[in-house]
Amino acid sequence: MEPLQLAERITKNPLIKVSFNCWTDPFPSGGNQTHASGIESFEVYVHEVVPPNGTLSSIVFSKKVNHAESSISLNLKSDIPKLYSITLETKDFANNVQRARRFVLYDNYSSLNTSYENLFRITSASSAEPYAWQNHHSDVCLDWKGYFYNTFFRDNELLNPIQPDHSIKVDSIYEKNEGVLPVDGTLNIAGILGFVFHWTRHREFHEKTTGSDIVTHFENQQFCKALDMEDGDTFHIQIEALDIANNKLGSNRTLFIDRTAPQIVNINLLKNGVTKLFVHDSTDLAGMILYVKTYDSHSGIRNVKWSFGKSDTGEELGNGTLGAKYVNEVTA
Repeated sequence: MEPLQLAERITKNPLIKVSFNCWTDPFPSGGNQTHASGIESFEVYVHEVVPPNGTLSSIVFSKKVNHAESSISLNLKSDIPKLYSITLETKDFANNVQRARRFVLYDNYSSLNTSYENLFRITSASSAEPYAWQNHHSDVCLDWKGYFYNTFFRDNELLNPIQPDHSIKVDSIYEKNEGVLPVDGTLNIAGILGFVFHWTRHREFHEKTTGSDIVTHFENQQFCKALDMEDGDTFHIQIEALDIANNKLGSNRTLFIDRTAPQIVNINLLKNGVTKLFVHDSTDLAGMILYVKTYDSHSGIRNVKWSFGKSDTGEELGNGTLGAKYVNEVTA
């Protein structure tokens, strides 16, 4: 059993129950029960863990109870998040002692935020439009380095490795070596312990499809996912951050899929309302209009680049770019 049992390890409630009801005083090998003096008392010591080096403060609370007691209550209320080291010392009547240590994080204060300086981007999308259109059917890839953070844990590195208490030594088997809040520290990014990738696909004439994935190697703050996609699909994507205090915050992006190139269905010279592809001379050409008809069924036309020249000599007579003009749809 756990040598030192805590109602919660990470809590917004400052009242913590500490239990120690599994201790016995064994008799020596080859002896009998009369050779064991029995447990005399339990004593609990509380220190604050001081960032960033994980050193311990002086004792902020201690309480001693006799062998008949099996728990005590602590009030860890604080105006800011604090990490506490709780050490239990068990002593028998022969003055032999054994100690165990666990850690508690009290946080009813911090919250998750997003950065205005660092971006959350769909890096697999085209950069021509602000990462909104993906012109291939390969993996959807995201990058959000430095975008999410917990201000308090960014500025106060409470989750670094914790130093031993040299005045109250704990045997390694009774130290908190794994699980929640281990002595070797907790891998985090400004207090964040992980991310979840959520997605919803909308496809014409189909029911919407959803899914979620836990981001592996969350510390990289990048993720790629192969999704079933077709041209015309729309994906609503969310990255959700989870921090040490169980705060959650999601940020959303929308991705449109289009790898179909625009269609050019007509190109002509236009003069006096008549289309023709022959020119008599430069005077005749001066009165003509270059006419192009093109369309795109998904993302639409952004611009048309054109050039006009002589095929025999390769001489270019002119070039330019026409920006698309969008009009509101009108129903008569």
